[in-house]
Amino acid sequence: INCEFNNNTTIICEVWDISGRIIFHKIVVAKKGFNEFEIDLTENTKGMYILHLHAEEESRAIKLVLE
Repeated sequence: INCEFNNNTTIICEVWDISGRIIFHKIVVAKKGFNEFEIDLTENTKGMYILHLHAEEESRAIKLVLE
């Protein structure tokens, strides 16, 4: 995952399956500027998932498709 933040912040990173279950949870400390971190979903089945990134100032939801 590549993302950019305006300030140093703590991010809660979650991946939800289509039924709403959290299948991945990680807390990441991000610095001001560009950040990169990995999410390993290799053991999950193919399909659609939702990546939720929750920071102090904003939240984002991104659709992921595992093929």
